Amino acid sequence: MQYLLTYRLKSSPITQVDFSKKMEKSLNISAAQSDHSRNFKDFQWVYPVISRRSGGVSIGINLNKDKFCNFKCIYCQVDRKKSVPKLKPDIKEIIKELTQILEYFTPAGICTLKMFEQVPSNKKILNDIALSGDGEPTIAVNFPEVCKALHDFQLQTTLPFKLVLITNSTRLLKTRVITGMQEIMSSSGEIWAKLDGGSTAWYKKVNRSNISLDTIEKGLIQTGCKFPLTIQTLWCTIHNLAPPMAEIDRYIQRLLHIKEEGADLSVIQLHTLARPPSQSYCGPVSKKFLLEIQNIIQKRTRLKVVVY
Repeated sequence: MQYLLTYRLKSSPITQVDFSKKMEKSLNISAAQSDHSRNFKDFQWVYPVISRRSGGVSIGINLNKDKFCNFKCIYCQVDRKKSVPKLKPDIKEIIKELTQILEYFTPAGICTLKMFEQVPSNKKILNDIALSGDGEPTIAVNFPEVCKALHDFQLQTTLPFKLVLITNSTRLLKTRVITGMQEIMSSSGEIWAKLDGGSTAWYKKVNRSNISLDTIEKGLIQTGCKFPLTIQTLWCTIHNLAPPMAEIDRYIQRLLHIKEEGADLSVIQLHTLARPPSQSYCGPVSKKFLLEIQNIIQKRTRLKVVVY
């Protein structure tokens, strides 16, 4: 595994065309999984995607229409160049749009949207409603109120689905965020929390945040001691170089420390770029690289590790 220190990716560059090109009437499974557009009809907050990690349809809720985030990830596909006014999520409108979009599902939970016509039926079953979007969802000023409204909506809906929070882990220690997570987890929800490296140096290169990696670790420990956690990690190349083995080792040490402190880490999700990044010097690692890292992590931590 020492060759990881100088591993180079020799794949074609990612372009916007590769990911935005759609068939005239609908998307096949590969295109649908790559196209996570947050624009759907005339909706403002809600959008459907075919998600590899969910294994079906995930209905996203974009709580960051203002595109505000406390990360500036080099792999992020969101254009933050334009200044957008602060925007408070409209809970009534979110519930209205969720009600409308669920009309496109059969009683068995299969999505009937024309855009997913070519996707196999077993890949377009409703899996979850996820808080995600164009920034960090826990930043929303009414985050706990949104979570409560979603929990209430879930209880009133006949279709089965999970509530999922997809977070960059920066605000897990905040009281308002904890309150919101309690609502999500009160009916077997899931928290997908980001950890994109083990060292401060790599973290600053990739996530580019003023919030320390140690603060993120503390939040993961505290949250994982209350609820099961899914750790999501994106590995990428920087100037065609994959993460060195020393970085993988530090990442594993972080996972072990979080686990030893009592956190329940239910699964580790490893993935790479699927859409065009904000920085051209950032690229995807190979599937082979991810599988090798998966094997190392599983042997050293005894945790479940899944590659996407």
